[in-house]
Amino acid sequence: MNLLHKGEHVEREELVRAVGREFGSLPNASYHVRNAFLLEEAILYEAIQQDVDYVVIGKDTKARWRQILSDRLDIDTDLEVFLQRHLNTKLVVV
Repeated sequence: MNLLHKGEHVEREELVRAVGREFGSLPNASYHVRNAFLLEEAILYEAIQQDVDYVVIGKDTKARWRQILSDRLDIDTDLEVFLQRHLNTKLVVV
């Protein structure tokens, strides 16, 4: 997800290379990059729409998301825990 409120932007090719470095070649994988403001809802929506087998998030994504929520909403949410609770697929944190 490209977090629009943070001005972040990742191209699909960058995602493919990053996953390849971590897991090697995955010939049957499909890669999707979406723009979003609410990360957890966007991930859940895409997982349902694409009927995925796995959702992969980075360790840095968890930390950045927790910091954004803490700073702006004065709450402490753990993205990994949220996704594990709501996804009907396997979550992988790299």
